[in-house]
Amino acid sequence: MSTDAFNHHPGPITLVHGKPAVRAPTLGAWTVYGLGSESQNLPGFVVLSSGVGTSGGASKFASGFLPSTYQGVMFAAGRSDPLPVES
Repeated sequence: MSTDAFNHHPGPITLVHGKPAVRAPTLGAWTVYGLGSESQNLPGFVVLSSGVGTSGGASKFASGFLPSTYQGVMFAAGRSDPLPVES
């Protein structure tokens, strides 16, 4: 894989979006959109982060122009319940 970008940040964005634009759905969002999800009570896919944050932030698991139900959810490290609960 290669990109025309001159620095590191667009590389991971290109990996999950297929192009350096962050307005497109990610690979995970397209997968959930195309294949669906096994459960209505859990997110379609989850995001594991290493360290303090993620390089590229929420754009790495965003749904782009698809509805937000196809967006990924980041695990909350250090909590007894790692997935956010709807109130």
